Amino acid sequence: MNIKTKIRNIALYTLFLLIISEVFLRLQQKIDQPIYDLEMRNVTTDILSDTLNHKPAPGKTVFYWCGKKKEKCYDKYGIRINKLIPDLRDDPDAFKILFMGDSFMEGYDDENTIPQQTWKYLQETELRNRKISLLNAGHTSYSTVIFIPQAKKLIPLFKPDLVVIDIDETDMGDDYMLYKDFIVRDNQNKIIGVKKTPIHDFFIINLIKIRTQPLYLTRLISKIFFTRIHMPQITKEYRKNQRSHTLYISTDTSANARETYDKEISFFKENVTELIETLINLMKDRERIMVIYHPHLQHLKQDKNGLYWNTFVSETLEDVTTSHNVAFYNATADLKRAFKDNPGKYYIPNDMHFTFEGQKIYALFVAEKILPKIKKLIK
Repeated sequence: MNIKTKIRNIALYTLFLLIISEVFLRLQQKIDQPIYDLEMRNVTTDILSDTLNHKPAPGKTVFYWCGKKKEKCYDKYGIRINKLIPDLRDDPDAFKILFMGDSFMEGYDDENTIPQQTWKYLQETELRNRKISLLNAGHTSYSTVIFIPQAKKLIPLFKPDLVVIDIDETDMGDDYMLYKDFIVRDNQNKIIGVKKTPIHDFFIINLIKIRTQPLYLTRLISKIFFTRIHMPQITKEYRKNQRSHTLYISTDTSANARETYDKEISFFKENVTELIETLINLMKDRERIMVIYHPHLQHLKQDKNGLYWNTFVSETLEDVTTSHNVAFYNATADLKRAFKDNPGKYYIPNDMHFTFEGQKIYALFVAEKILPKIKKLIK
C-alpha cells in the first residue's frame, strides 16, 4: 500500500468518525434527557436584568429531578404559572397573596411549592369556597436587596391583600458578596435596582454564541473548552477576593463571630429595614405583611464539633420586624419538633434545600400562620 493510499484511507476513516460523531450528538439530543446538552434552549439573555439582577425567562423551563423530567412556567412578570390551582390574579373578588423569596419559595414542580401546599391546606378550612389567588414570585438566589425593587414592581401591579416573604441564611451572604457592588440607588439613597452581574452576562452570551455553530461536534468542543477551562479561570480571577460560598457567615460559631462579620450583619440589617419600610409604604397596612424564616439543617443538627450554626439572620429579622410591628414567623422550633431526631431526612443530601416532604411540612406550618391573617383581613 503506497503512501497516498494510506493517507486517503486515514482521511476517509477520520471523516467517517466525524460523521458518526455528529450523528450521535444530534441523536442524543433527541432523548428525554440528553447526555450532554448542545442545544441549550434554556440559555437566554431574558434571564438577565438590570433591575432584579436576574429573572426567570417567560414561558416553560424544563428541569430534571431524580432523573424525571419536570417543568416550571413563568409569566412576563416572573410569577410562576401553576396549572394545579385556579389563576385568579385578575379577579377583583379574589383575596390575593403575593409570595416572595428565593429558591425555597420558588420550589420545584407545580405540586411542590409553598404556595401550592398553602392552597391545599386552605381547601380543608372554612375558606375553601373563598376565592384566593396565590402568586409565587420566588426565584433562585433572590435576596433582600432584590426583594426591594421586585416589591416596587409587583405590588402596584397586582395589588395583593397580603405579602408573605421568605428570608433565610443565604440572603445575608448574597446581599454582601453577590449584589452589593451592583446596587442602584436613587437621590434619596434608596435601592431601585440591582444590575446584572457582568460575569453572568459574559457566560450567557458565550453559550449563545456556541449554540449558533451549525455543527454539533464543534459545539461540543467549544462548550467543553469554555465551561471546563476558560470560564473556571475567569471565575477564579473574578472571585479571587471573595469567600467560597455565601453561607460563610452562618457557619462561623466562634465566640467573636458577630464582631468579625459586623459589616455584613449591619449591611443586612439596613437592607431588611429598607425592605420592611418599603413594604409598609406600598401595602399601607402592617397587618398585610408577614415575614417567614426557615432553618437550615445545621441549625437543627450539630456539626462534627457538636456545634450549631449561628442565628444572626433570624435575630436580625426578629429585631427589625418587631421594631416595625410586622408579623414574623420563625419556623425553627416547629421544624425541630416535627423533624424529631432525624432532621437530615428532610433535607436533600449535599444540598441546603428541603426534600419534598420537608418542604411540605414547612409549608403547612406557614399555611397555619397565614390562615388567621386571611380571616382577619377579609372581615
